[in-house]
Amino acid sequence: MDDGIIIWNIEPEIFWISNTFPLKYYGLLFALGILLAFQIEKRIFSKENIPVENLEKLFIYILIGILVGARLGHCFFMSLHIIFIIQLKFSYLLKKLERLIGLLDFRAWLVMEEPLGF
Repeated sequence: MDDGIIIWNIEPEIFWISNTFPLKYYGLLFALGILLAFQIEKRIFSKENIPVENLEKLFIYILIGILVGARLGHCFFMSLHIIFIIQLKFSYLLKKLERLIGLLDFRAWLVMEEPLGF
């Protein structure tokens, strides 16, 4: 009986190029989106009579921004719990280091109280 529920149980791979390299849906759509954006911007630049060299320079920065933004978005929205675990481990190691050295507050050494006087 069909309850009108969509069961999304699709394999992420479209097909395997080799035994170790699959072609996946999100990778293909990511690349197609970037290429489509480049073609649209190329058409806009030619219509506005702007040199295409400017588009190539701009597109490199946009591509780097897309990749860095995708990675940061994944870290912040999909695996934020890992960042909290790393922060807890770092604070635990810092406290262990404070006790090992015998200082009350090891972090106070990182902040200079007086300017160097240059």
